[in-house]
Amino acid sequence: MKDEYLKRLEELLEENEVKNKEEILKKYQKRYEFGLESDLSDEEIENMLGKPEDVVNKFKEETEEEKTTFKTYDEVKSDYKKNYNLVVKTVGDDIYVVKSADDLVHLEFENVDIDAYDVKNDSESGVIVKYLKTKFFGLNRRKSGKITIKVPEGKTFDLAEISTTSGDHNIDRLTANTISFSTVSGDADIHYLKANYISISTVSGDYEIDKIDSEKCTINTVSGDAEINEVVSKKITLDSVSGDISINKTDCENFTTNSVSGDIKINNEKHKNIVRSIKEKF
Repeated sequence: MKDEYLKRLEELLEENEVKNKEEILKKYQKRYEFGLESDLSDEEIENMLGKPEDVVNKFKEETEEEKTTFKTYDEVKSDYKKNYNLVVKTVGDDIYVVKSADDLVHLEFENVDIDAYDVKNDSESGVIVKYLKTKFFGLNRRKSGKITIKVPEGKTFDLAEISTTSGDHNIDRLTANTISFSTVSGDADIHYLKANYISISTVSGDYEIDKIDSEKCTINTVSGDAEINEVVSKKITLDSVSGDISINKTDCENFTTNSVSGDIKINNEKHKNIVRSIKEKF
């Protein structure tokens, strides 16, 4: 049962003084709940997650993580190829997008089974990192790895598509013509996004975003929350099922909202099932 599993996991994390125990417990709670929502039995879910003892043992390991770096782009120029994309799809590994120290786009893998990914690095199509397998929870036998993409300041992709299953993503700054984010049983911490169109979708995961700058923005949550400090956009669409969406500051005049068993707040005002054009600022 979920409560017994999580209680045992919490006890073992505390007994073994595992670092980030609250974060680990929260992540496994979300994964268990997602399994229940997917109509899996407690036995099936616990087999996928692993015994609490095994989970704790893998996080106790203090071995040095292997690190491999790839140079993926020769030199950033203003006339880069129009279809230069950033596409990263992972299972069980975390994604980080940070500023590059030079004019190159770099890839770094830490504690990642690189053979499980299709990795392409070329100036024609861009950075492509795709997980080759589809088994859910397939990488839970070990601690999540880290895939870091270092992007030069001012670099704009044509398409930036990032998705995680049982992994988190942390984005410092990302600019593209189109940005698409999706998570399943994973969280996101994002500082700044800029694009003509931005799409964000999460199932059993939470998003925290400082600022979005776009022509059009769509946010969809299922059993997850999204909190955005500021949105600059001409059109906003918000859709939530059993989750909350909050935009603390925006002067958008055109927005659509729909919620089922969840709250949607815009400028501290609650909205539900509304299609609305605002002529005056809040």
